[in-house]
Amino acid sequence: MAEIEFDVYYAPERSDGVFFEEMQTVSRLTNFLVSRFRLPDTSSQGMRIEYGLFLDKQGLPLDPGKTLRQAGIRTGSAVYMADKTAPWWHVSEPRDSRKSLPETGQLPPPPEFVRSPKPVSSSICRMYLAPKSPPIPVTGNKVVLNRQYLLQNLSSEIKLKEKLRRATYGESPLDYVSRTEHCTIFRYNEQWYLKARRDTYVDNELISQGEVKLLDRPRITLALGAHQRGWKITVEILSSESLP
Repeated sequence: MAEIEFDVYYAPERSDGVFFEEMQTVSRLTNFLVSRFRLPDTSSQGMRIEYGLFLDKQGLPLDPGKTLRQAGIRTGSAVYMADKTAPWWHVSEPRDSRKSLPETGQLPPPPEFVRSPKPVSSSICRMYLAPKSPPIPVTGNKVVLNRQYLLQNLSSEIKLKEKLRRATYGESPLDYVSRTEHCTIFRYNEQWYLKARRDTYVDNELISQGEVKLLDRPRITLALGAHQRGWKITVEILSSESLP
């Protein structure tokens, strides 16, 4: 069966890329998403929540008995997930989001009340893609992280381990990493930043939807796709003067 990739929006300004077999049912996908996003089973009033999937915020929920293909979910689709009786886009207002990084690559000025660390005159960024893996320096001014990048740079031993994990448990942390751009680490004015296209946790802080985060600590842990189940990467920001 063919696997397709699409975006699932499950709360105001919260979304993630999902990979699923197109011949699986909408009901099975819904159950998978409830577990993956750790959504509550009951409302604040104690009522059971019945989740539904939508292709249009103004439309009806998809038939749970249909396959993804029959329901119209395709690669690149935007799928909305919500309580059928009270969709979040009708009862919630989006929170104020961080200013997104323009496509020009220039950052908006930081708020006056935020003190930015003193820029390092010359710094490098390097990543540990897995425990006990050798560091990989970010060459040039940026690196785009996605599943393909990880598969190209992880050792054969680690890839085999994840393949066995998927066969045994049905999923691997790699499954939570987007095949397209998940996030990008880049340098601007001698400081390093992360721009997230998909849900990315930076030392437990969720960054997504084009938000930008200054990497202002010497050692930072990233979790791609999910806080606990996503793929973990350690990032180091070092002064070039500290290197041998």
